[in-house]
Amino acid sequence: MEIDNTYKDDKMKSKIIVLANKYPNNIEPNVNVFTQQITWSFADLGYECIVLCPNALNYDKRNKTLKEIDSESTEQGNQIKILRPRYWGLGQDGERFQKTRVSITTRNYIAAANKVIKSIDLSNAVIFAEFLCPSGVAASILGERYGLRAYMQCGEATYQGDRKYGNKKLKNKLLSNLTGVIALSGQNRDYLTDAGVVPNDKIIVLPSGYRKDRIYPRDKVESRKRLGLPLDKFIVGFCGSYDDRKGVLRLEKAVDMINDPDVCFAACGKGECMPTSSKCVWTGPINHDELAYFYSALDVYAMPTYNEGSCTAIVEAIACGCPIISSDRSFNYEICEESNSILIDPDDIEGIRDSIMFLKENNEERARLSKGSLIMAEKLSLDEKAKKVVKFMNI
Repeated sequence: MEIDNTYKDDKMKSKIIVLANKYPNNIEPNVNVFTQQITWSFADLGYECIVLCPNALNYDKRNKTLKEIDSESTEQGNQIKILRPRYWGLGQDGERFQKTRVSITTRNYIAAANKVIKSIDLSNAVIFAEFLCPSGVAASILGERYGLRAYMQCGEATYQGDRKYGNKKLKNKLLSNLTGVIALSGQNRDYLTDAGVVPNDKIIVLPSGYRKDRIYPRDKVESRKRLGLPLDKFIVGFCGSYDDRKGVLRLEKAVDMINDPDVCFAACGKGECMPTSSKCVWTGPINHDELAYFYSALDVYAMPTYNEGSCTAIVEAIACGCPIISSDRSFNYEICEESNSILIDPDDIEGIRDSIMFLKENNEERARLSKGSLIMAEKLSLDEKAKKVVKFMNI
């Protein structure tokens, strides 16, 4: 679907109810920050935003300490209300009785959301959900129940709708009331259309974005000093889960193959695939409000990932002017072009190594890709994306 991208600020502002499965909090401040960031961008456009994030008490006993009614403000001082009605879920993952567990979890999630949504003044309101399970399904059902337009943002790395719900059920019942879908990549759009659960004319493709208030280039030397990174090394960076999908250990193998003591890598994240190489100068997470210093400290950003929706970390690295090395797969094609990146086979360890060394030894090419990232970043800010989303939602 194509829309007129001209943003008009001449309508009475609508209320946006953001349905989330997880949302940053004092226990998990870095969980699903991308949901928080698009919400903040809506709020900074002048929309009243209410985050409705049912809180599964049995997933983490610390969840009992979270406030059921809370608030936060954007960097620009705009207020957002957060509602966390409590429920019990049976999870989404694993093969055993998965559809039954997902069905019960979704039903309980919707019941919890329903308890509070009916107390909200719903005049001039729309629902915006991230992502399919259970939020997208809940958006469709609650939208129908209360006569609201309901939209889902689709950004899953892989399509799991058939396994969790069944495509026929999604098409005929669970997603039938969605007004529209924002797909983070052409791949995400194709997941839905190939499965037949959402028609193509309901979908618009808008990749992940970043907030200019938080993610922008910092001085490289000062960033390295701030994080305690070596000042005299060529640093290749990675940010994401330490797992096989994201490829942190494939990157580690590639760097270990480089016979150059000046080349090292920094891996920001957490997970089971912990880097152990002596060439790794950083492991562990960084708070999101510090990430721009991490990206700015790098010479190259590399992520040989197998699957993404649209990778927010790559977008943020682009916004900080990093040359990108990543996967030659369709989820990257909206954000990685010849002007700012080298695309490789994520299984080609030698290809990753060669790309790193090519950029280390070619200052002009590295500078060209860095400039290309900053140009690409102008199209990827959440300011611009939020305007396109609200235009799509006709609010």
